[in-house]
Amino acid sequence: MKKSLSLIFVLISLLNFSQSKKLWLELADDAYLKRDYANAANFYSKVLDDTTVLKTYVIPYEAQLVNLKMKSLFKVPELKGQRKKDSVNVLKEDPSLNATKYDFILNRLANSYRLNFDYKHAVEYYKKVVEKNVYPDAPYYYGLSLMSLKRYQDALPVFDTYSKGAPIVDSITKTTLIPTDSLVKISGKHAQSCYFALDSLTPKKNIKVHMMDSLVFNRGTSNFAPQYYLSSDKVIFTSSRRGGVVSDPEKQDPKYYCDLYYTTLDDTIWQRPVNFGRPVNTSLHEGAGVFTPEEVMLFTLER
Repeated sequence: MKKSLSLIFVLISLLNFSQSKKLWLELADDAYLKRDYANAANFYSKVLDDTTVLKTYVIPYEAQLVNLKMKSLFKVPELKGQRKKDSVNVLKEDPSLNATKYDFILNRLANSYRLNFDYKHAVEYYKKVVEKNVYPDAPYYYGLSLMSLKRYQDALPVFDTYSKGAPIVDSITKTTLIPTDSLVKISGKHAQSCYFALDSLTPKKNIKVHMMDSLVFNRGTSNFAPQYYLSSDKVIFTSSRRGGVVSDPEKQDPKYYCDLYYTTLDDTIWQRPVNFGRPVNTSLHEGAGVFTPEEVMLFTLER
C-alpha cells in the first residue's frame, strides 16, 4: 500500500513538473514574440533549469525522483553524443538548422539577454550556442555581446573567424551551415572597431603641439582646414587675409572673406601661400578645399 502511494506521488509530481515546463515555454515564446525580452529570458531560464538529471530525493523503497525533461529537451550530459534526428527532437521552424528544442531555447535565451542589454548573461549563453555549432550566426552576436562588455580582445578572434564567412559543420548531424552574408560583411567593421578601441585604451606618449609660422599659415583674421593635396609637399588651406579676391574693394574687406590658398614645401620651408584666384575664389566665402585622387577639386561656397 505504501509503495503504491509513493509511486502515485512520484507520478503526480512528474506530471506537474512537466506541465509547468510546458507552461513556462509557452509564456517564454509569447513574451519573446512580444519583444518582452526580460520576461522571455526569465521563463526560458526556468525551462532550462534543472533539466539535466538533476536533484535526487530519497523516498521510501529507495525510489529516485528526477526532474524529467520535456520530451523534446533531449540534451543532457549523460546522453552526450546521442542526439537523434527525429520528428520530435528536431525543430520544424527552420529545416536547414537541425536544431533540437534544447538548442532552440538556448539560442532564444541568449538572444533575450542580449536584447534586454544583459550582456553578461548573453555572453555566457552565446558561448554555449557557439560551441554547439547549430546556429551559424551565433558567433556574430557573441562577438557583439563581448564588445558591449568592452572585452575587445576576446571579441576580436570571434569576429575575425566569423568575417571569413566559412561554413560551420554540425559535429553530430554533419550538416553544413552558411552564415548570413550581410552579417559577415558587418563583422569585419566590428573587428576594426575592436582594434580601434584597443588602440585608444593603449597609453600614448605625450604629444607636443607647435603653432605654425605666422607668415604662411597663421596670418590674417582666420585660417583653417589645412589639407595635403596631390603630394606630401603641397597643402591647401582656407584663409581670410589681405590680398583676397573681392568684387568691390571699397565695400569689401578681404580680411573678412575666406579664400582658398595653397603652399609648397621647399626643403624644410613652406613657401609664400598662393591664392587660387578666379574662378575658384570669388567675392563670396570659399573654404575647406580637397582634391580627389582624380585631381578634382572640391570645396564649399557660402553665398
